[in-house]
Amino acid sequence: MGKDWQRAGAGGWGVYLDVLNLLELDDHDIDYFYASRLRGEPVDGIEDIHYHVFEPRSLRLSLRYRF
Repeated sequence: MGKDWQRAGAGGWGVYLDVLNLLELDDHDIDYFYASRLRGEPVDGIEDIHYHVFEPRSLRLSLRYRF
């Protein structure tokens, strides 16, 4: 989840501010279901849900030039 604000400059330059996870949600970005195996577990692995959490609230400032 992000919001992008742009201030257009002369000559193709732009300054951008990205706000990531503005609401500080503690949720999963994406969930996967697949078999994985750790040491000591069965050879076929164990099927389970694996997930990637949202990025913490953060700001990203960038300077870009467009040709």
